[in-house]
Amino acid sequence: MAARSSGVTLSSVNEVAEALLRAAYQPFPALPRLLESVMRSLAESTGALEGALWVRGHGALAFIRSGRELHLAWTDALGATPPPGVAPAAQAASIEERLVYGGASVGELRLSFGADPGREAEVAALCQALSRGLAPLVKRYDVQRWAEERLGQPMVLIGASAAIRAVDTFIERVAASPLPVLIHGEFGTEKELIAASIHSLGPDRDGPFAVVHDPGQLQGDALAQLSRSFEQARGGTLFIDGLDELPPPAQSGLLELLRAGQGIRGRADEGRAPPRIIGSSTSDLHRLAREGQFSRSLLMKLDFLSVTLPPLSARREDIKPLIAWVLHRYGHPWDRKSTEELIDVCQEYAWPENIVELERVVVRLAVMTGAEPIRRADILEHTPWIAPAPAHAAGAPGGRSAAPQLQSPSKEIASRWTRMVLAGDFSELPALHDGLGRALVYLSEHYAEPISLSQLARHARVSASHLTYLFKSSLGTSFKPFLGQVRIQRAKQLLETSRQRITDVAITVGFADLSHFEKLFRRLVGVSPRVYRRQAAPSGRNDGKTP
Repeated sequence: MAARSSGVTLSSVNEVAEALLRAAYQPFPALPRLLESVMRSLAESTGALEGALWVRGHGALAFIRSGRELHLAWTDALGATPPPGVAPAAQAASIEERLVYGGASVGELRLSFGADPGREAEVAALCQALSRGLAPLVKRYDVQRWAEERLGQPMVLIGASAAIRAVDTFIERVAASPLPVLIHGEFGTEKELIAASIHSLGPDRDGPFAVVHDPGQLQGDALAQLSRSFEQARGGTLFIDGLDELPPPAQSGLLELLRAGQGIRGRADEGRAPPRIIGSSTSDLHRLAREGQFSRSLLMKLDFLSVTLPPLSARREDIKPLIAWVLHRYGHPWDRKSTEELIDVCQEYAWPENIVELERVVVRLAVMTGAEPIRRADILEHTPWIAPAPAHAAGAPGGRSAAPQLQSPSKEIASRWTRMVLAGDFSELPALHDGLGRALVYLSEHYAEPISLSQLARHARVSASHLTYLFKSSLGTSFKPFLGQVRIQRAKQLLETSRQRITDVAITVGFADLSHFEKLFRRLVGVSPRVYRRQAAPSGRNDGKTP
């Protein structure tokens, strides 16, 4: 960024505004503290002599510079007098910029600075860019207040990264519309929070916000069950959390409601209007529709407005404020508990379960460390999987053992579960996550059939990303390699005990491509299927002519 006396230039005002917001942003429990932080950053960035920020429903925050001191004070109205004992600054140039959200004014920013006519355009551009970025942050606190009053939950979107602010923009654009919304995202992302934000910032914020959790459990008369949810949500929003888990009867029931005109409404509806539909999914609904796993007709009725939420791994700069928010939410002093050690470790971890996992980890560390700050040693002791200790830390000074480490499961563990899946031996399932257990039971009966990760995840009743995490963390491998091991292990059994042609063996265990079967067999076993059969044959038996 080019340097000038004011610190801003026309060519970089957007970058300056972004940097200013990121520097000032913290997940403060209340909006006033966030605004104070932003105004201090703005005053320092521009060298402004005085200014004020008015926000609807919160009052006006005025600042004035007196020498090197910057004085801030909250007042009831914009343009109020400076704080007592502080003389007004000499005004030479003044800028006014509205905060606009969804086409409506939610506040106003005013700034005054010393005599330098050449700077006015620069500072005006900065204030305009800052106002655009500030308005969505203000509305987040409106959502928080609504959620606390209506749902009894402290729901608020956290972060100032470009990825999450793009979600802010989406919410602003779709909130006023009556059209259905699809929210895509990995397991553990803020799908319900986004749905609640869209509802609470729209025209039906005073109407009901009904949620259908675990739609995969809708069985029997799915139409009747969904109809009851529709009735509860009339005049508001119906949020279906997990559209990709809807069983076929429930998909048909939802489609019937939509076709009857009970799910998509227009502006002319009056009174207890049909609810707006918002649905979430961890899988690609278009791909599921192509594979025949999701109703194409239903997707056509719902796919009007959609957003894909960024995973936590794409929001590294949001980790610090998210940690602070989690600590505050659970009653821990975030300014004392959070440390650079904790932030560094959390920013390096992949977070396969996203916000849900971060919350569990941070709260666990906060509880287990008592009143002390969270250090790396605490992480290694209580949540070692997010930060394995260095290899040299096998022992500690003074005879103490190092904190227990979570080792990656060995190949032997995956091989043992491969044999157990083929044998139908599930005596050790209680030691695994329920979702992974359901996946292994399903694989034991269907390993030879064409099966994708998303299909298996639906049978396991977890998201595809979460199932991937479970395979890697518990078995030391991912789904596709494990499935390949199961199939090759079964092929070895057939080669040892039957006289099937090798081509038939490949088809029997699930390989449509003989070349792929032979390459994988050689990679996993070390020899070709033909050589393996010959080596496994009893002494004196001649299988050399077996194709």
